[in-house]
Amino acid sequence: MKTVIIIGSGIASLTAAHKLADHFNVIIFTKSSYKESNSAFAQGGIAAALDKMDHPIHHFQDTLSTGKGANDVRMVKLITEKAGNLIHELEEIGVQFDTQNGYYALGREGAHQKNRIVHVKDQTGKAIIETLWARICTLEREWTAYAVVLATGGVGQLYTLNSNARTATGEGMYLAYQAGAVLKDLEYIQFHPTILKGKHSILISEAVRGEGGYLINGKQERLMSRYPKGDLEGRDLVSAVLHEAIVQGEDIYLDVRHLHYFSTRFPFLYQACLQKGIDPARTPIPVEPGAHFICGGVEVDQVGRTAVGHLYAIGEVACSGVHGANRLASNSLLEAIYFATACADLHSIRI
Repeated sequence: MKTVIIIGSGIASLTAAHKLADHFNVIIFTKSSYKESNSAFAQGGIAAALDKMDHPIHHFQDTLSTGKGANDVRMVKLITEKAGNLIHELEEIGVQFDTQNGYYALGREGAHQKNRIVHVKDQTGKAIIETLWARICTLEREWTAYAVVLATGGVGQLYTLNSNARTATGEGMYLAYQAGAVLKDLEYIQFHPTILKGKHSILISEAVRGEGGYLINGKQERLMSRYPKGDLEGRDLVSAVLHEAIVQGEDIYLDVRHLHYFSTRFPFLYQACLQKGIDPARTPIPVEPGAHFICGGVEVDQVGRTAVGHLYAIGEVACSGVHGANRLASNSLLEAIYFATACADLHSIRI
């Protein structure tokens, strides 16, 4: 049986391993624990047009609008159309998404027209990682492979303030470049507007604003009230507004005092705030923007192939063209799962 080496242990890696394991000897290399990746840190969820009042065309439109016209339109169409099926496949292997009245409890995030974020409380990535790991976990020793799949994540740790796992240092892109692959759109770094202010960066999910949280300054003035979508404008705009306020000497807060269910909808974030000495029910949460996601990376085709034979790239390390210049919220896990599935298809990695 031929061997495929996958470098990285996030959702893209584990999905590809799960799909390939019936046909290849799959070996995963990771420089840390499988539990430490940007995927495992992903709170919000996965975007998919599942509500009867929604449609993949709306998801498609929102992705293009957020990407500022730099998206690969064909790839956006493919990924948004298949999103629902990918969610159902995750359910089939054991991921238990939150439900309400017998159906998905769909959240909403910035720049989305509709509620379409499928989630597991505020620990969606962790839940998916643990489910996939339980299905594929084996130990092997092998160093020669028929194909290598890079799933090494992004570059967030290049920035002082960021939301990324400490492993997100960009080596995958460097290795691909040395092997002869093409790097593309590296300037498209997305900043997330709400990172808990303090020594250790903790992302405050955009889903919190989707549930009604809003941004204020020290005078209790709402910062996004003059914009059409308010606190659910795209991350680029919200981050820019907050940055300008900080440059002017203002302190920035996320106010959730009116969200009486905050502790049950966002249990991880609630505990994180308490550990910082902040009671979200009584005190606005201090936040600031930080580096979050790179939309560029190793240039790939529609199944994750690079310019180098038998070398693939999936997830945040890759530049698939889906995100354009700015990623739509909760499209990252969707992209990772979509390309892991496409890459693992026997028509792309041939026996």
